Amino acid sequence: MSSAPGRRRAVGAAVLAPLLLLAACTGTGDPPVDSSAPAPPRTATSVSPPIDADGKTSPSVVWPSGPRVQPRPRGATGAVLVQVRTGRHDGFDRVVFEFRDGLPGYQVRYVDKIIGAGGARVRLRGEAFLLLAFDGARASEPGGGDTFTLADPHPGYSSIKDVRLVDGGARVRFGIGLGAVAGYKVSELPPDRMYVDVAA
Repeated sequence: MSSAPGRRRAVGAAVLAPLLLLAACTGTGDPPVDSSAPAPPRTATSVSPPIDADGKTSPSVVWPSGPRVQPRPRGATGAVLVQVRTGRHDGFDRVVFEFRDGLPGYQVRYVDKIIGAGGARVRLRGEAFLLLAFDGARASEPGGGDTFTLADPHPGYSSIKDVRLVDGGARVRFGIGLGAVAGYKVSELPPDRMYVDVAA
């Protein structure tokens, strides 16, 4: 029969052994942690957008659908629109606007209907409409006639159905007819192009 002091020594050794092992693993050569040093930057991760029952990306999640505004660049002398073209891409449709003499400012937003310069409604194919207004651009010659070519005004894509010049005067405006309200983004490719991508 073992004595009480012997039992206490055995229990103490059993408790002390893991602590000594932990101290040996961590070592004493590790540099001290500087709590005042800034934390390293976190890297953003890419999140896959949700997919609906038909296997299409949900457009309202990919990009927002609110208005976009880009002021006219300082010192801009007046951009001239020379070409408008459309294209289909994986997950989105695109409208490209190409200029010469720089890029203008712009405003893009959804509207219930497109109204022309004379006050009459402009009929576009589709169920939703984006209005794109350029600030500091022209799309017509002083003596009349357009300065640009529009390759395919009625592309009939998944999202983009129609693209049309609404007003080519002092403020150039385009209407874009869509199959439904969808998220979109506006990007620039200096020195002469900007484009609107609409989720499809």
